[in-house]
Amino acid sequence: MSGTNLDFFNVIDDEELSRPSYVHNNFNTTILISTYKNVDYIEECLDSIENQTFYKNEKNKFQVLVGVDGCPETFKKITQIKDKYRNLDVFNLEKNMGAYVALNTLIPHIKYDNIIVFGSDDVMMPTGIEALSKTDPKYDIVKFKYKVFVDNIENVVSNATAQAAGAIMIKKHVFDMCGGYHHNRFSCDYELLVRLSKFTTTLPINDYIFYYRAHQKSLTTLINKQERIAFDNMIRRTTYGRHNLKINPVVNKIIERCDTFK
Repeated sequence: MSGTNLDFFNVIDDEELSRPSYVHNNFNTTILISTYKNVDYIEECLDSIENQTFYKNEKNKFQVLVGVDGCPETFKKITQIKDKYRNLDVFNLEKNMGAYVALNTLIPHIKYDNIIVFGSDDVMMPTGIEALSKTDPKYDIVKFKYKVFVDNIENVVSNATAQAAGAIMIKKHVFDMCGGYHHNRFSCDYELLVRLSKFTTTLPINDYIFYYRAHQKSLTTLINKQERIAFDNMIRRTTYGRHNLKINPVVNKIIERCDTFK
C-alpha cells in the first residue's frame, strides 16, 4: 500500500518543494495502521514510531491506532509486546476484509487533527514526524518520499523518485468530508486521492520519511495485475464531484481491543 506512487495532481510547483519550516502550535498526531499476517514485521514498525524524536517531548500528543484485519496471530503478537509502547490502541477485527476496510474501522477513533496513514511492515525514520511537523499547516494532505529496503534498513536498494500515495499525512476534516476509503482490497489510496483532488490542497515534499519494505508477501506483489488495471481504469473514468465525494464506508466488526493509555 505505502509504496504506490502518485504524482498526477501535485497542486504546487517544484520550486515550493524547497519550503520554509513552519511552527505548529499544536502538532498532535494520530497514526493509522492496518495489519494482516505481519507477526515478523509489526514490532519493528511500532518500535520506529515509539522512537520518534518528536515524541520525546511529552507535550506532543499522539495516538497509534492499529487495526488487525482478521489475523489472531498478529493480534497475539501485539498484545505480547504492547507495553513497550505509549498511546497504543489495538483493534482485533472479526475477519479479513482488506486494509482499507480496517482503516475505515479506525477512523471514528481518531483523536487528533494530523493523521499519518502508515504501513505495518514499513519503518519510520527517527525524524519522520519531526519533519512533518514543520510543513505548512494550511495544506489538507502532505505527501512524502521513502527509501526501499530489503531485509533490514541498512540494505536500501533504491530511493523513491516520487511521493508515496498509501502513506500520507491527512487532516481529520478531510476524512469527515469524504467518509473514508473505498472497500476494494487494492488501489483505494489512489481512488481516495483522485476523489479528493478537486476539494483539497496537497503539498508534496522531498523529505524521506520512512523505509518501505520490499518483500514477496507485500500486497503490491500479491494482487492480480489485470484486476488492478481494471479498477484503476474505473477510477480514471469516474467523474468525481460533490454528489459522490462522501461515501458510506464499509467497516469491520471489532471483537477485541487493548490499549496502553494511562
